[in-house]
Amino acid sequence: MDSPRRKSPGPDARRPQSLREVQPAGTPPTEHTSLLHHSTDTTSRIQETGGAPPDHCRNFLDSVGKYLASLPCSPCLRGEEQTTFTPDASNPSTPAVVLEESGVRPSPALRSLDRGESSTIDQGAALSAGDSGLPYEQSYRFNLKIAKKGVEAFKNLHDAIEGRKWEHPMKEQALKEIQALYLGIKPYINLAYGDGEVYFPLELIKKHTVDDIEVLDTGHVFSKSKVKEILEKHKEYFPDYDGEPIESYLSRRGSPYVPNDAEEIPIAQSGLLFGYPPNDVKKYARYNSSYQRVLSAAGWAEYKDRNKLAGQFLREGHRDENFLNQHQQEIRKLIDEYTPERGGVIEGTKEYVIGLRKVSLPGFVYFTDDPQSDENRAFAQRVQDAFEQSGMNDFIRDRVVGPPRRT
Repeated sequence: MDSPRRKSPGPDARRPQSLREVQPAGTPPTEHTSLLHHSTDTTSRIQETGGAPPDHCRNFLDSVGKYLASLPCSPCLRGEEQTTFTPDASNPSTPAVVLEESGVRPSPALRSLDRGESSTIDQGAALSAGDSGLPYEQSYRFNLKIAKKGVEAFKNLHDAIEGRKWEHPMKEQALKEIQALYLGIKPYINLAYGDGEVYFPLELIKKHTVDDIEVLDTGHVFSKSKVKEILEKHKEYFPDYDGEPIESYLSRRGSPYVPNDAEEIPIAQSGLLFGYPPNDVKKYARYNSSYQRVLSAAGWAEYKDRNKLAGQFLREGHRDENFLNQHQQEIRKLIDEYTPERGGVIEGTKEYVIGLRKVSLPGFVYFTDDPQSDENRAFAQRVQDAFEQSGMNDFIRDRVVGPPRRT
């Protein structure tokens, strides 16, 4: 990141913009120290595309710029509160909404994917004998023997953290990702802020690690074999990787958090490393610039023509599934009418914007325009099985969350 080193941000620092309060139009948004923030404001981008805005609306455009800069454009989005995607919901347009505490087992809606039909797997066996035919990467393979070792290592790590009485606004979020990493279903996590300041006691992870997990003092924590597999399978997105040691490469590339105006390759790199479904990562990266232009166009439409729907879309509607479903035609018209003067959008943007949904699973939060795809359903099933069959959910319930209170 280009921003100067700063103090540790508060608990909202790495929460998605969808979980923060957005100020009314024309009012400067509440300042947050966002890891995805960048210094290029909307005013300067409009000037670059032709026609400086009139001076009387500069304040409005600046506020829109700050708002857009704080949006989570990268698929490395992480949230504390989670909107849980229900893969087998009877009505896919209305997912269950669950505000999950750190480490709480997957929602009943998500667990209903199993319904007792999945066969029990032997220790050391992969989830499915047909893994090579699944629509996502083999680097996500779930091995029950490894996962159970990961649970034991995480128990020791958790006890060490509690023994130190370490507390931090990012604690719950970090533990969710460490759980997924230790289970062998997440290739990489980063426990530092965007400016490089490490917030987690890494020495505890080093003492209680498992298998080929490596810990760098810069906050990179990763499975060496899984990250290497990702780099080699997606060479078109990692042209700067020449086979050097993984720890050297990650140290050289720095923070995985990218600004709003990042190009396609850096965004895709982050999403792939964090272990999100590759097809969704690549599509998100491809449409990011167009998506940002749509948001900018909505802000301009509200100011220029007092377009109320555009204002609703900008502040809440672009992340509200019901709003997107109910106003599809109006959103298409908005994009057709206002994005050309913002530089235009690529083909397929309208469908992507209207269909975009947030998926939240333990250790994974990402965006997709097709939550019911085979890839996403299989991915959700893999995460569920890893947490459930390894015993991680039992530990989370009994030791992390604690027994239910008696009424």
